[in-house]
Amino acid sequence: MSTLTELLNFLNTNSGAIQALATVILVLVTFYYAWQVRHTVKIMRNSEEQRNRPRIVIFIEQRENWLNLVDLVISNYGNDLAREVKFSISEDISLIDKDKKLSQLGIIKNGIKDLPPQRILKMPLVILTDRLEELRKIDIKITVSYTDSIKSKNFSETFSVDFNSLIEQQIGELPIYKLSRSIENIEKTLQKIERKLEKTR
Repeated sequence: MSTLTELLNFLNTNSGAIQALATVILVLVTFYYAWQVRHTVKIMRNSEEQRNRPRIVIFIEQRENWLNLVDLVISNYGNDLAREVKFSISEDISLIDKDKKLSQLGIIKNGIKDLPPQRILKMPLVILTDRLEELRKIDIKITVSYTDSIKSKNFSETFSVDFNSLIEQQIGELPIYKLSRSIENIEKTLQKIERKLEKTR
């Protein structure tokens, strides 16, 4: 009983200090929860921005019907329009037309004004015939810079053009070769028909 009395006397005597301590604790708890809410909102906002931003990706790809032909692929895999797209390359190479260089390719040289989301651009780059070993020794890096649709944020990424990942094999034929051979076969057939007609005259 005396212990309870002493406790009550202590609380009465120090009620001001206890109230002040409780106020400080309440302020600290309130501050902590406010910080937690602000931090969570910031994470959600950053996640939303990342999800809705433009995102350009660059890589090389072999044609399915002609593995010797390699395309340069530029794609906007993001969910926003990419604007003022510019390119720079660390090293130059000859293209299919060996008199023309990668740096002279229209898109690389002039950039792209607007690249819509989910848009994929493919351009013939090189033919691997007699060049694969040469290309494997080259380490080309393409840097792309661009802004979002409202030009409020700038982005920049660098991609390696890795010829070592390509398959050293040739399958299928280029469509133009198939067409050329078909035309030759048609011409031969027509010549045979013409000779037969001449014999019957």
